[in-house]
Amino acid sequence: VIEQCLAKYSPNQIAVAFNGGKDCTVVLHQYSFFLQKKYAHTSTPAPTVRALFIHNKPQFERVIEFVDQCVQQY
Repeated sequence: VIEQCLAKYSPNQIAVAFNGGKDCTVVLHQYSFFLQKKYAHTSTPAPTVRALFIHNKPQFERVIEFVDQCVQQY
């Protein structure tokens, strides 16, 4: 599905919904992997991963720390 999405849209048209949970983390990791794979054989660096995190309710501090770590990593 991610490969199909990248074939149809450019990376600046794609954003990953992310809330720090396990499922979203897997999708974020896979999307980052496919971006790196797609741009590995080009002189163009892989684009920055775009993600959307809406902090609209109280979160555990550890979740916020994890989201911050993911921002640095991806």
